[in-house]
Amino acid sequence: MEREPFKSAWGSLYTNLDTIKPSRYLFYVPFLLRRLLYALSINDLVFFMPFSQTLLANVFLQFSLSFALISYVTLCRPYLNDRDNYLEIFNESTICILFLIPMCALIVDESILDGPARHNLGYVLIGILLLNLFINYLLFLIDLIRAIITKIKSIIKKCKEKKK
Repeated sequence: MEREPFKSAWGSLYTNLDTIKPSRYLFYVPFLLRRLLYALSINDLVFFMPFSQTLLANVFLQFSLSFALISYVTLCRPYLNDRDNYLEIFNESTICILFLIPMCALIVDESILDGPARHNLGYVLIGILLLNLFINYLLFLIDLIRAIITKIKSIIKKCKEKKK
């Protein structure tokens, strides 16, 4: 993983991962397995039945894989800094919530959760997703601003050194 040809070709796949820990190889197992099973389930290739008939099984499978990734990140801390570990847990938790809430709404009786309540639940899901996107973009902007400030400080320092 540290050889330059491999790093230049595949390095973006393990950005910010701690490549020294042996557990680094386990990070992509649930990550890629979830995407593979998602692609297969959409095409009715997991349970060999129409997607609509196996909806709960597919969602449970995806939820289980997200939970496995949360457990792995919590226990192994695969990223170099804690913020990336927490952000991964936060993103996967959001995915779990976005899977779990609609499934509970499908299972609950119509008398408990009627049409307007289901409609409002949709807005809650959109709000959860937008909050997740907002936090991710905010953290990205903070990193970008810090990088710009660091670059400006280094340019000012170089200018001061040239004047001396």
